[in-house]
Amino acid sequence: MYRLHNKVIIDSELNWNYFSHNNLELWLCGYLYNHKPLDLLEEMSLILKINSTAKNKEFINNLDGCYAFVLRTKKQLIFAVDQVASIPLFFSNMGQFIVVSNKPEEIKKNLMEKDRVLNDKSLIEISMSGYVVN
Repeated sequence: MYRLHNKVIIDSELNWNYFSHNNLELWLCGYLYNHKPLDLLEEMSLILKINSTAKNKEFINNLDGCYAFVLRTKKQLIFAVDQVASIPLFFSNMGQFIVVSNKPEEIKKNLMEKDRVLNDKSLIEISMSGYVVN
């Protein structure tokens, strides 16, 4: 299912870089050992053309470094962080669209009032461990 009007809200003051190539937009923070940003755009462009979820996963799983990125096309939104989430990304599925940001307060601003309820279990998990499992 394609979602229209996906929102990407990235604060560039937090060392994020923006790249654009062949109708792809890339926001990248951190570094990759095995790819340069424009190479990442080129390879993702080719993978998206063949429309293979398995190839997408394989490619992302083979990225090496400390990074977070958001890749947006007219019809797709792909975002990922390294295995330890050294650079956090936040998102919310709004039903008709997805909002992705590097600042959680930006996600909250886009939520409907009824959806701004916090999950008590998640609050305990993040306060005790620094991350949430589900």
